[in-house]
Amino acid sequence: DSNNTLIDNNTIFTNGTSVNNFGVYIITRIVDTNITNNRIFPYGTGNSFGVYLNDNVTLTRIMNNTISTGGSGTDNYGIRAYGGTNPITNLKIIGNDITTNSTGGGANNGIRYETFVFNAEIINNTIRTGIDRNGAFNYGVNLDNNVNNLNITGNQIFTNGTNDNYGIYFVTYVNETLVQLNTIVTDGTTTGSNDGLRLLSITYRNKIVNNNITTNGVAGSTNRGVNLVSSVFNTEIVNNTIRTAITGALDNNHGIRLSSTVSDTNITGNQVFTNGTSDNYGIYLADLTNNTLVKNNTVFTDGSLVSNHGVFVD
Repeated sequence: DSNNTLIDNNTIFTNGTSVNNFGVYIITRIVDTNITNNRIFPYGTGNSFGVYLNDNVTLTRIMNNTISTGGSGTDNYGIRAYGGTNPITNLKIIGNDITTNSTGGGANNGIRYETFVFNAEIINNTIRTGIDRNGAFNYGVNLDNNVNNLNITGNQIFTNGTNDNYGIYFVTYVNETLVQLNTIVTDGTTTGSNDGLRLLSITYRNKIVNNNITTNGVAGSTNRGVNLVSSVFNTEIVNNTIRTAITGALDNNHGIRLSSTVSDTNITGNQVFTNGTSDNYGIYLADLTNNTLVKNNTVFTDGSLVSNHGVFVD
């Protein structure tokens, strides 16, 4: 176990002909690490991570680094924190420039927190994923499985790819997280969904406040600014500016969408602009949504054909 470590002002290249190439790898019972001012470039066939924290790592500060990950395969992450059997705690990711890409696939994440990560900050980073538009499922920030008490503030997030590209993605027991003052831009080149923020499957007490969100795609894709999908509870969506389908030649676009079994949602003070051909919704409440407040929003919906709605309740 190595504690009180400073990794500063290094240039790191990790290149391999197979998977699992990591720039900085910190594993098991490590306390008080500073990773600052480095230039990190991992590349391989897949699973190339700039910084990887694995199992029972606490008090880590990752600040002011330039990280560019890539490979000929999938799953290339700028920063990955995986708690596993023991949590990652007290993690600060501040002021980094992160680019992820691959030539042969998608699933590239700027920052990924996975399986027991608690009490973390993601602040003032610039994150670009899928910059060459290769592959699907490219996420700016991906929070998956028991990730709690986060502050995600002041980031610039750009996601790109073929389809299903999300700026910030919450999946399964991601709770008590503040998302504020971020600029999020998502785009896709084929049919599928492109969401600014997507919350899925058993998330509680999250706040989405004062963000600027733009989503876009091609004809046949669905573009949503904020998308709450299935078993999402006690969410505040307040004072955001949301624009969907800015190119116009698209249908089925939603500024804010609540799907079934979404409850106790506060939608207040947002500016929502949706554009396209038809079936464009400013705020969409699907069947089986409960206890929703929609108050003091400004909603503009536009379309060149039919079925464009400001607020739609199913």
